[in-house]
Parts: sequence; C-alpha cells; structure tokens
Amino acid sequence: MSVETYRQEIVGYWTCGTTAVQVVAREGTGGEFYSCPDSDNTAVPRIKIGMDQPWGQIGETLMHEALEFASVQLGLRYEPCFKTCDPEYAFFMSHGQFSEMICRASELVIHMLPILSSVHSRWKKPKKGLRCPRKARKG
Repeated sequence: MSVETYRQEIVGYWTCGTTAVQVVAREGTGGEFYSCPDSDNTAVPRIKIGMDQPWGQIGETLMHEALEFASVQLGLRYEPCFKTCDPEYAFFMSHGQFSEMICRASELVIHMLPILSSVHSRWKKPKKGLRCPRKARKG
C-alpha cells in the first residue's frame, strides 16, 4: 500500500464560533474541512486550503469551508438519504441561524486571510540558489 505525500503547512489556529480550528495550506486546488481529523478524536478540527489556485479562489475556498464548518457546528447541514457520486448537502436555517453561521465563519476568515495571503505569495517562489537556468538566446 502506497502512501501519498504532498506539501502542506500549518498556517495557524483561530476560532470558528466556540471551536478552535487549525488552518492548513496544501498543494492542489479546492479545500476541505475535518471535524475530527484523527481516529482518536483528540485533534483540533482542520480546514485545508489548496494553494495552487489564484488568490481570489483561495479566499472563496476559505469562506466556503468556514461557512460549511459553522453550519455543521450549528446542526444546519443535512445529507440526503440517497447517494450520488458528488455529495449534495442541504442547508436549512432560520434567519437568526444564518446570522450566527456568518458571524462564526467571518471571524475565522477575517483573521486567516492576511496570513494565507503571505503563505500564497511565497508558495511557488523558488528558493534562493534553485533558479531555473536561462535559455540560450538564438541569434
């Protein structure tokens, strides 16, 4: 059995509502969250964000995952009884619950965006001494 490894970096910790969340930058695109990331249920919940996408999409991905995580905390996300290839969740909430979900997610997003911006700006930059050789000019 092979184990895939990929680059990832812990960006920081912040709260989403009353729960501490670890934010991780990783290779690739998209994102995901883990309410109980380890089998022993002792780890802090985690949101992973792919850094191989434009900055605007990184912000959208963080907002999407933070809102979805907050909706799970509040018991607002439901999974249909039928299974498809792509999980289609449904969200049911009152206006007050919607406001609470936004409040929880926005605190995390506002705190983490500047830190993620710094990580994104250096994510693909080559390290000193590892520059690509220049192509020879024709002429």
